[in-house]
Amino acid sequence: MSNITESQKIEVLKDLVNDEEIMMLYDSMNNCYRPMWANEWYTQIDLKDDDEAQADMEKYNPHIAEEDDINDILENGILEWEYLGSDLTVKIWW
Repeated sequence: MSNITESQKIEVLKDLVNDEEIMMLYDSMNNCYRPMWANEWYTQIDLKDDDEAQADMEKYNPHIAEEDDINDILENGILEWEYLGSDLTVKIWW
């Protein structure tokens, strides 16, 4: 596998952010915002009752990632980069 450059990572993240596929959630243990797939976040919230969902909204203070969040995603995210065929992809772990 060839080395993945920072600019390649940024381009992939820009596409994901522009498609609103990443949420930023506050991690109080590490005092930073970390990324999570938006569909995972929405699924987790949908499975909770209203009180639990509200508590998570207050705890994690989520927002849809924007291009300004890309550096935080790179610095604070648990990311796994790989090529699927010729396409660079990323897995985001929470």
